[in-house]
Amino acid sequence: MDWIKLEAEYRESRRIIQECIERIKNKETMSIIEIVDIEMLRGMRSNLSEVVAEMGRRAKYEFYIDEQYIPLLTPRQREIANAVIRHRSCTAAAQAIGANPKTVFATWQTIVKKMANWKRQEMLGVPIGASRQQEKIYILHHAGKSKAEIAKELKLSVENVREQLRRIRERINENVK
Repeated sequence: MDWIKLEAEYRESRRIIQECIERIKNKETMSIIEIVDIEMLRGMRSNLSEVVAEMGRRAKYEFYIDEQYIPLLTPRQREIANAVIRHRSCTAAAQAIGANPKTVFATWQTIVKKMANWKRQEMLGVPIGASRQQEKIYILHHAGKSKAEIAKELKLSVENVREQLRRIRERINENVK
């Protein structure tokens, strides 16, 4: 089971539900049906939050790493990831490489978080490794918005948007190599 991928999908569903809630709440007047809809959506968001949290917990103990992400890890993270996968436990991996089990577990958690973010970015079609701000700029740019429109929407300077797009292009070129 790929808990990391499932977590990313459910997290995205929760984000969409939140957007629906905001859209309804921003209306000047709401009908009774819309008030009920908001309450139902809040319940769904709460349930999804619980599911996302559980999947996150399970992902920490999923001893699997998608091979395409290995080169993106630091050398120490690669060493720990390979040891954890080989020994199927952070404690056994720590003993095998002569490290503190708490350090190995903390590094494993970092690896899992990175992978979850990379899978989320992959699902969104965003270059892997982009910052949250770069994700927003990339999505808006690919939606056909100009640099000036992106800058206005995200409250950034046009120069900042131009620089972030340059960095995104660099990242895309790095990921292609």
